[in-house]
Amino acid sequence: MARGRVLLRQARAAAGLTQQTLAARSGVSARTIGALERGTITSPHPGTLQALIDVLGPFTPLADALREAFGDDAPASYDEFASVERGLLSGGSIDDLVASVVDPARHRWRELAATHRVTVGEDGRILRAFSHRVLQAKTPTARITSLLKAGDDATPVALSRLVDWHGCEPLQRLDLRDHNAALFTFRVSDSRAGSTVSVSYEFAEAPEDLLADPQLAALAAGRPLSDGIVRSTSSPDSTLVVDVQFLRPPKAVWELSYTAGDHDAARGRLITPDRDGIVQMVRSGGPAGGIGFDWEW
Repeated sequence: MARGRVLLRQARAAAGLTQQTLAARSGVSARTIGALERGTITSPHPGTLQALIDVLGPFTPLADALREAFGDDAPASYDEFASVERGLLSGGSIDDLVASVVDPARHRWRELAATHRVTVGEDGRILRAFSHRVLQAKTPTARITSLLKAGDDATPVALSRLVDWHGCEPLQRLDLRDHNAALFTFRVSDSRAGSTVSVSYEFAEAPEDLLADPQLAALAAGRPLSDGIVRSTSSPDSTLVVDVQFLRPPKAVWELSYTAGDHDAARGRLITPDRDGIVQMVRSGGPAGGIGFDWEW
């Protein structure tokens, strides 16, 4: 609501903090703080709100007013779907949507299970789907609806920030303004098991700048990748699954389950028409927050 975003700006100004400084001190991303102050997030998760109040409280008498203004009106359960064609949804709205659900888990509970799925179909279509299940986090249906509604002159969607948030490097260079066939589908659901936000997008045919990436070109040619990077989340017991289906015969499905904990564990399985075997994994150096694997079959 308008009162909440005004109070947050006033409280931050009274504390003498920029959005970036408040983000660093509270553990809530600057993206989420900006969304709260713009009003695109109207009912933050109680953990997110409390993290901000923990920082702002000593400097301003507005803490109680902030809590009252924002509150938590998340429903017990819902299942919301929306489809938005190219050019009708701004990149900032996607950022707000993802951050509003992922931030509470990343910075407060540190329980985040993530699934990253990459599929290349026989008809040449490429599908990328990102799904995050956040325990205890809820997102009101009204907020999702407001984020997904089209603006008159909304910026065409550029996914570089979104895919960087999810750690998918091949797509960081992709700008959807060049591809008219893109269709976005958002699925947001909540249950006793936790909240889920899924973002998927596909192309009628593979864009050249996607297939120019050597890893994606290998997928399209039906060849196994020579190496791969699996990025772990901040959770000490998180699990990430990658599913790759090759385009041309022999059709193969490669599955990797990775669990980060006291003892890193990875198990791979390769399925082809004539074999169903275990892929041997060798741990290698990966980027910060990630584990790299090389495999042979």
